[in-house]
Amino acid sequence: MKRKLFASTLLILGVILFGCSSNPSVSDHSTTSVSARQPVVTQGYYSISVYGANPKSSLTSVDFVDATTGWVARNNNTTTQSSQILKTQDGGVSWQTTALYNSVIEQLRFVDKTTGWAIGHFQTNSNGQPSTMKILHTQDGGQNWDVQWEDKLDSASGDKLWFQDLTHGYALIGGALLMTQDGGKQWSPVAFNVTGFTPQHMNFVNAAAGWVIGVIKQQASALPTEQNSIYKLVVLHTVDAGKHWQRQFTQEYPKGEGPSGSVDIDFVNGTTGWFLTSNFATMSGDLYYTSNAGKQWQKINEVTSARPTPTEIRFITPKVGWIPLDVGAGPISGGLLFTKDGGKNFTRVGSDTEMNSVRAVDFVSAQQGWAVGTAVAMNQEDYLVRTTDGGQTWTQVYPRLSPAQDISFVDNQHGFGLGELADPGAVLHTADGGDTWQKIYSFGEQYRPSVLSFVNRNQGWILATPINPDADKTVMLHTTDGGNSWTTVTGDIPQIQSFRPAFFRFFDADNAILVTQVADNFEVYRTKDSGRTWQESITEHSKGYISQYSFVSLTQGWEISATGTDQPTVNLSHLPDGSGWQDMGGISSNAWPCGIAFSSKDVGHIILQEPALMTDSRFQLLTTTDGGRSWSAHLFPSGLQLDMQYDQMPMQFTDDQHGWILSAQGLLRTQDGGRTWSWEQGSEQG
Repeated sequence: MKRKLFASTLLILGVILFGCSSNPSVSDHSTTSVSARQPVVTQGYYSISVYGANPKSSLTSVDFVDATTGWVARNNNTTTQSSQILKTQDGGVSWQTTALYNSVIEQLRFVDKTTGWAIGHFQTNSNGQPSTMKILHTQDGGQNWDVQWEDKLDSASGDKLWFQDLTHGYALIGGALLMTQDGGKQWSPVAFNVTGFTPQHMNFVNAAAGWVIGVIKQQASALPTEQNSIYKLVVLHTVDAGKHWQRQFTQEYPKGEGPSGSVDIDFVNGTTGWFLTSNFATMSGDLYYTSNAGKQWQKINEVTSARPTPTEIRFITPKVGWIPLDVGAGPISGGLLFTKDGGKNFTRVGSDTEMNSVRAVDFVSAQQGWAVGTAVAMNQEDYLVRTTDGGQTWTQVYPRLSPAQDISFVDNQHGFGLGELADPGAVLHTADGGDTWQKIYSFGEQYRPSVLSFVNRNQGWILATPINPDADKTVMLHTTDGGNSWTTVTGDIPQIQSFRPAFFRFFDADNAILVTQVADNFEVYRTKDSGRTWQESITEHSKGYISQYSFVSLTQGWEISATGTDQPTVNLSHLPDGSGWQDMGGISSNAWPCGIAFSSKDVGHIILQEPALMTDSRFQLLTTTDGGRSWSAHLFPSGLQLDMQYDQMPMQFTDDQHGWILSAQGLLRTQDGGRTWSWEQGSEQG
């Protein structure tokens, strides 16, 4: 599909241009090119403040004790690692948070609504890298945590917690198995007495009986290289709380096949269990099954072990089970594998657009469950979805709904948005300026929408591409009831070369402008009949590497572009009367343009990243009150992340004071002309 191809292109462009749209070697075909004096840029008189928490994060563990009470480990994707334990008591409708600073939480395990444990990395050295692993304990539902055990370990692979009750539990941490019989006051290492054995995964059904799967690495020659290594996959079983272990299964991989091993091992009772292998050489894994506590293991299926990568196996009953598939960087299909015959056969649950990548699941019954998904196209953003019907349908419960692709506000309070993390085809509506959103429609597997434009609370348009079979065709959709239903606009719609156009806006029910890339040029199209026919009016004249636009009418607009990638100059052009562009000159050097929005013919805003294309870049907001002839520059806080989503950063102002910026991290809102901004979808939710 076109969406998958576009996601692959984005990965390449994102490394080079931080997600901004590329436009190399654009020819000069403008109707008119009139030189004007260079704009004056002065240092602003205020520094911009940003309030609230950056919503972008990763979710590393989910654990529910019943259908309403559960926890999620949330790790902020920032240079300074910090974690939050999120707790819900209503199935995910609302969440309370507890912060754990200098930490990365890997695993959570609760035995009731108040008592639980966590495994985490904690930063202890000067360079900010996590070097100490800890086991934490809470007795008040996660509000406060005490350290029960800690050690400096390098590996976090295979971290897992299991508790039978308030006293008996196991922790697989840093390649070692620990046991407690007093609620974690004391943790003791468990000896396997198998030379060279490294445990990878564990599963216990009670305090005494359990299984551990891992590998034994041996060198086939004196030269210690991976090509001379032999791996043996081993399953061990104990019935006396780890005092003695019996080897139940051994499989040797040929020399040079790499670090093969296991994905997970899972038992639903004392006799019925499964484990999944992982062979890096063949990129496949074997699913084994036992019905007699591991005395005999039988291979019953094969599952891919890489791209997508299975992350665990979770069986709810002897028949019903799940395997999450993580696509990593994509663009491939992952999702959830579902079986209802004990693993003999699997079907994929969740559509390609809604659950393309899943890393963890947690079910409290065959019907009630949660899954951690990753929106690959949204800069690897994580989200939590819930099912109440055994996986047939899923609903995003964290973070709260918020647009992920585009926004269109019709006044200071009412607006519409495109996409959510769990559903790129969703249409959202807000009636409180973007603080809360409601899904009003979803195109599902029919269309992949890219941009939208509303002129009032009822009437709006969307540009989209059909998912099948006409993936290269642009479709315009129209609503007259506030997005509750959509009809196709028939006519000659300009085709969009990339996923989304450079600009799309209706000014009223009839008139609109569409700017889209055609070959190496950007073409400006106008419609005066509600989008049924379009006339090409101007071929963009810029020689810049990127071009972004803002129009306030059919005849007046602005364009920013960057010339070169080595200390590029940001240039401004003006279309004053619809007939030709005026080159207004450079407004910044060694910067990168990320967004532009004019609310009137005089008042406008530009987002710049300076220095250009650097990891330590800082963002600034340029504002003008004289149509772009002069600008004042204001700095955003140091360390603020405003990554581009797709090929631009949508920004809109409904008047001189009220505006929004949609970045890959979330939605920012200002109510004072850009002096202060707030994250509309912060981490704390009531």
